Amino acid sequence: MKNLVHLFYVSSATQPFSEQQLKDLLVLSKDANKRHNITGMLLYEDGNFMQVIEGEEADIDRLMLNIQSDPKHAGIILLLKESIQARDFSSWSMGFKDTSSEKKEGFADFLSSTAQGNISPGIAKTLLLSFR
Repeated sequence: MKNLVHLFYVSSATQPFSEQQLKDLLVLSKDANKRHNITGMLLYEDGNFMQVIEGEEADIDRLMLNIQSDPKHAGIILLLKESIQARDFSSWSMGFKDTSSEKKEGFADFLSSTAQGNISPGIAKTLLLSFR
């Protein structure tokens, strides 16, 4: 049996995404993730991303390399990568939430503390799971 992992990261967009660009990104991500049996959740707020991806380790590593080479991302910070027994987002090829207009409690605070070097993977996981 292959090693199932989840990986959490944050990054900044090199340019703010329009609503249409976010929709296009979501369509592409869902299709690619379905093909590679990857599940997860992506949050976007005011040019910042937070994401968890789940799947077989080789697939997650390959996806993370793609994300790191994507010119639309900057300042990528890997928060947590660990083996898991079961997926938290098993029914979502890519859940998505744009919190720019809602200001989900904790998200902006988390991104601010991340930018200052105060990274808490546990808080990131709790926050992402709250959208499930």
